[in-house]
Amino acid sequence: MSQVVTPRIFKYPTPAVALIAGIALTSITGTVQGISFGFGELSFLSLSIPFLIGAGTIFIVSQLLQRRFDSLRQNLEDEFNRRTRELRNTEGRFQQYIETSSEWFWETDRDDRFVFLSSHLYEVSGTRPEDVLGRRRIDLRLDPPDPAEEEQWDSYLKLIAARQPFKNFRFR
Repeated sequence: MSQVVTPRIFKYPTPAVALIAGIALTSITGTVQGISFGFGELSFLSLSIPFLIGAGTIFIVSQLLQRRFDSLRQNLEDEFNRRTRELRNTEGRFQQYIETSSEWFWETDRDDRFVFLSSHLYEVSGTRPEDVLGRRRIDLRLDPPDPAEEEQWDSYLKLIAARQPFKNFRFR
């Protein structure tokens, strides 16, 4: 299971942000009221209401957002863990299939280099997987003795370049 650090909405704790927002709103309100009605008319009550509204609103909204973010993070983590379990189960089934199959399997990268070869390669051909890993299929090609084999290779290479499936191709 992955360990995720729960991020906060703000860099600083929510109460500190709410306090700063309340002070900012009080400063703006005090300035507007002072200019409009005179600074002598300002009272504690006329300044505390904007402070409480600003601080309270920021605090409540940030708490709601934090809960929503926590819920979304938990959903993502649950989905990640579910898909990881599915992938491991699928890999396990595929590994069992590889081990019980009489055929050999391989995987190539973008450059057509072998990156995985099943252990059956040695049993089928006598070739060790470590002798093939990192090499391209074309590197393993022997000069074809006849035009039909040359045509088969050309067709095969076109399918590989187009990332198309192929079958009944025999390496010599």
